[in-house]
Amino acid sequence: MTIAGRKDGLNKALLRHLAIELGDNWEELVKLLGVSKMQLNTIKKTALNSENGGLDDVKFGVLVKWITQQPRGESQVKKLQEALEETGHQALADGLASMIQRFRGGGSE
Repeated sequence: MTIAGRKDGLNKALLRHLAIELGDNWEELVKLLGVSKMQLNTIKKTALNSENGGLDDVKFGVLVKWITQQPRGESQVKKLQEALEETGHQALADGLASMIQRFRGGGSE
């Protein structure tokens, strides 16, 4: 899965950071972003069966899956921000723009 070339700043470094910060309340976010239960189960199985895999890897995998399914030319920042707000991650939603600036240029693939 590659997310290189996205102009909205949603890159792997940012998604990894979000995955860690989401904590335990993340499955509702997955639903709002439109990742199917089947996709989630596949990601869980793959991540948790890897040697060093854990829950943060599952969350990261889901975020990567979601962003790779989105149209390349459209910014998904607003959609992610709204989903974060709806699932009680207000601080992450509020800080998304500054996180994008912080992680821009790092881990873009």
